Amino acid sequence: HSDAPRAQLGNTNHGSRKINEMENNSWPQNRTHSMDMYAQIIETIQEVSLMIDFLPNKIGIKCKSVGILGISQGGHATLIALAQDPRIDVCISFISSGDYILNMQVRYKNLVDRAKRKGWNAPEPFNVLVPEDFENTTIPRYDPICNIDALCKRFRPLLIVNGADDKLVPIQCNLKLMDKIRPLYDKAKQGANLKHVILEGVKHEVPEQMIELGLKWLDQHLTLNALKSSGL
Repeated sequence: HSDAPRAQLGNTNHGSRKINEMENNSWPQNRTHSMDMYAQIIETIQEVSLMIDFLPNKIGIKCKSVGILGISQGGHATLIALAQDPRIDVCISFISSGDYILNMQVRYKNLVDRAKRKGWNAPEPFNVLVPEDFENTTIPRYDPICNIDALCKRFRPLLIVNGADDKLVPIQCNLKLMDKIRPLYDKAKQGANLKHVILEGVKHEVPEQMIELGLKWLDQHLTLNALKSSGL
């Protein structure tokens, strides 16, 4: 709704909130890239939950439903937030990945290919840049692909939009996730609450068409949730 309260939150150490340039870099400049980016995402989703805890009371409103929209790293965060906080009713994720390890595997392959093209030394092994304990313990605690039941709790409206030509976060980073959650939504007869749009010719960017899809999804589903919570 145009009159609904809105809050904007940037990812920690990213964009306008960047305080450490190196930790915001990718490979090969930053060898701890996989952990630094994930830490930024997890800090952000914790802040989202804190906003839900405190903001309505602070500004004096009663919150009937909560919708979130995130782009790129913020899109990763919204998917994790949906799985981690059951108070979120509607989720929109643009040019994102719900499978962090797959995203890192894609980036690592790109790094290896680039090193060969440029004549660089071969990168360190994947299990050095993405330590096994981090991959097998930390990531599964949060990642949507590892928390399918939580992600599908109440089969909340979820819109994911990827660019078909996105090389930074390619569409396969969400295709496996969709293969896991689509049957669950359909079995519960909630298929209309799940949509994955792949925009042809779109790279890692947010064109007007993507924004329009997101605003329409928010308006449609937040309205329905508000009516349901009012008993109408």
